[in-house]
Amino acid sequence: MQKALIRFACAVVALGAAATVALSGVNASPAAAPAAQAGPQGERLTIGFVTHFIGNPFIKQIAQAARDAGKDLGVDVKITGTAGFDPAAQLKMVQDLVAAGADGVSTSITGDSMAVGLNKLVAQGKPIVQFNIYSTRVNGPYVGERSVDDWAILGKAVRKQMGGASAKGRVLIGTCAPGFPALVDRIKGVRRGLGAGLDIKGPFDVTGDPTKNFTAWQQLIAANPDAKALIGVCAQDLENLGKLNAQKGDKYITAGGDPTLGNLAALEGGHGLISIAPDFGLPKLTLAQIKRFQTDAAVQRRYYKPLFTGKGKLANWRNDVEPLANASR
Repeated sequence: MQKALIRFACAVVALGAAATVALSGVNASPAAAPAAQAGPQGERLTIGFVTHFIGNPFIKQIAQAARDAGKDLGVDVKITGTAGFDPAAQLKMVQDLVAAGADGVSTSITGDSMAVGLNKLVAQGKPIVQFNIYSTRVNGPYVGERSVDDWAILGKAVRKQMGGASAKGRVLIGTCAPGFPALVDRIKGVRRGLGAGLDIKGPFDVTGDPTKNFTAWQQLIAANPDAKALIGVCAQDLENLGKLNAQKGDKYITAGGDPTLGNLAALEGGHGLISIAPDFGLPKLTLAQIKRFQTDAAVQRRYYKPLFTGKGKLANWRNDVEPLANASR
């Protein structure tokens, strides 16, 4: 059951473009398992899927991938989530899903406070798999990105745009959830990529709510009018930074992550430099192709299918099992 749940979680995370490395294991290709997955007594498996910011465009993609993975693996998927960061509510959703008969649950971890309750379920034999945001206190595997290396690429791109080796100036870094391990790793990567000699400020709490996020960045810009670069490590940042940059005559270098339509619009309009997202070595896409990819679940699913078939990166999960500590390398 643990392997079946991990396989499901990896399919979801990969199809949702949220991961580069399966740090605690995945299983065989969804395409190789068309038959319904059976539970201990031979019944069809039910897997819960709990996420944060369930209405966010990026999270919607992950939720759609969960549905697709369920169809491919022949399991019933029950999807729910919170409107924002609410670990207590998320834990309750996991517990309710298990109480209603779920064989296991895949969930993002929006706070270490979830660990005690989740570990009790694990001790009862209910597999818990973490995705997108993890806690080292949870006794369950994590399927997600190795953020430091990826976000160092973004930092290097910003540094190059600022003048390369001779670059000078202030860089503001914003986060929607101070202290969250995955976001701490992203910031670590950004700083590594930016290198020495810059006036790096932050991370500032710019919140996860899109409207409040816009206001938070607006206030940071007002307080730092001489800043040269603005970097957000959450999905909603670049869209808002692009709008603010346009208002200021594109005087800033702005960067962020996740190829949402709003972030793509910032790039297309020349208001943003880069929006980073893992690609697993898959074929490059034009901006027009990425837009279609973001609005057509079938296109997205076809794009990621090679990952799970033949010699695909995720076809053999044993090749990608690593210690959780590697997520922060």
